[in-house]
Amino acid sequence: MSSKPTFLPVLLIILIINAAGFFLRYFGLDTYFILIGFRFHFSLFISFLFILNYIDFNSVKEMFIHPSKQRFVFILLLSFLPLLFIPIDLYILKQFKVAEQDYFFELGISSIVDYPVYLIWNAPQLFMFFIFMNTVLISPKYKFIKASLVTLFLFLYEIVPLDAAINYSKINYFVVASFFFAFLLSGLFISLIKNIYLFAVVLFTVLWVTILAFGSSSETIVNILLASQYESWGGFIKLNKKFEFAQYLQPAYLFLIIIFSILILKKNKIRSAS
Repeated sequence: MSSKPTFLPVLLIILIINAAGFFLRYFGLDTYFILIGFRFHFSLFISFLFILNYIDFNSVKEMFIHPSKQRFVFILLLSFLPLLFIPIDLYILKQFKVAEQDYFFELGISSIVDYPVYLIWNAPQLFMFFIFMNTVLISPKYKFIKASLVTLFLFLYEIVPLDAAINYSKINYFVVASFFFAFLLSGLFISLIKNIYLFAVVLFTVLWVTILAFGSSSETIVNILLASQYESWGGFIKLNKKFEFAQYLQPAYLFLIIIFSILILKKNKIRSAS
């Protein structure tokens, strides 16, 4: 049986990934690659390679062949339910309308149809992420906190501007807040979802819905979660420019997902069957 990696190897993995990630960003290189359609982010792919010697492959085999039984539909609702309330409230307040923008049909509408394809293309790296986390974080004690922190540090180089030490005014704190809540969600799902397929579907769907609805200026995020030939996506939801809380909408949605996740998961409605 493979041994569990100690703190130092995990710290080394994080340091190497961030050093390499900052190097790639400094020279304007991609931090992901696409292989016959399948998306692989540098952080998820490299971290998985680093812990190959520690993986209990018999346990991994069981994850795929005999996944934990969980009520799929309840947690899948977490991806969509809060999204329904925001447009309804904003429409009532006359602040919201469906955006008719560039790539509305070829990227926006087609992405809805292509959702299963995007899910399949992202599934391998999400499986890697699940296996990595459950290999380095075996103990259930404080697993949510530890998983959230490990995720944060794996992607730290993606959210820290290269010139942050020089000009803090360039930092978009609303984008940072969205990343922070996404990391918390990842930690929550890692700590409470035991089914590897369910984890991949739900985490991808939450992120996919968020980007499709609210958009992203990150080429990396758009290329991984949506289509690979676009640099940005403005999102379906367009707000009145005078609406002072517009920038809070995406982080607020992710925060609502966290609340719904805690309420549903903690009540054991989708926990593993005993």
